[in-house]
Amino acid sequence: KIPYENAKLVKMLTTFLLLFFISSFTNDLSTISRVIIKIFIWGFFPIILYFFHFYEKVELVRIKQSWQKWRNPKNWKGNISK
Repeated sequence: KIPYENAKLVKMLTTFLLLFFISSFTNDLSTISRVIIKIFIWGFFPIILYFFHFYEKVELVRIKQSWQKWRNPKNWKGNISK
């Protein structure tokens, strides 16, 4: 038996379906507007999961470390070569 984290799966699926339902209302808009709105929704997905207490503490620490490492474009070349 594989021990799935069912609560996390439900939170992720519920959030996804909610955002998918919201994005379905953009079909009447112009292509540029739809793309911008859907990119915003896509970027908002992990933030919503954060408020649902989806992430464990160690995951939040890793996300913070990644952000600190990659936030400065001047260091990207060095980060890639490592």
